[in-house]
Amino acid sequence: MATICCLKLSAQKDHSAYLKKDLVKIESGKYVSTSYHFLTFEDGHTAQIKMAATCPIDVMSRDNFVSIYSTYGTIFLLELFKETGTPDIKELDELIGDPDVTIKFVMAKNGVQLQIIGNGTQENLTLKWEDILG
Repeated sequence: MATICCLKLSAQKDHSAYLKKDLVKIESGKYVSTSYHFLTFEDGHTAQIKMAATCPIDVMSRDNFVSIYSTYGTIFLLELFKETGTPDIKELDELIGDPDVTIKFVMAKNGVQLQIIGNGTQENLTLKWEDILG
């Protein structure tokens, strides 16, 4: 009964603007997507994450770009903070100041490079498509 009640309350919100928002833009011959996340941890600590992805449009379809970026972005975000527990994640329209961590997906013909930028450092992880897709 409580589940049905919660579903009714959620259904009363107007989500049409969110559902119509484009997740991907095309700029200079590349798919581009950026999202911002506000994480709250069990201990009350918070963090802001900027996730961004780019890929030349001749490398993959828009659908695959969205699928790879959103799926692996979420997996990577959870993996990045697994030692601190699973945070509550809310999407933001824009950051409140600067991000604590920036995660970039730079997709190319032969693979993807993940760049993790935070605390004045940058770490790169480069994978070939066959490593990701099997």
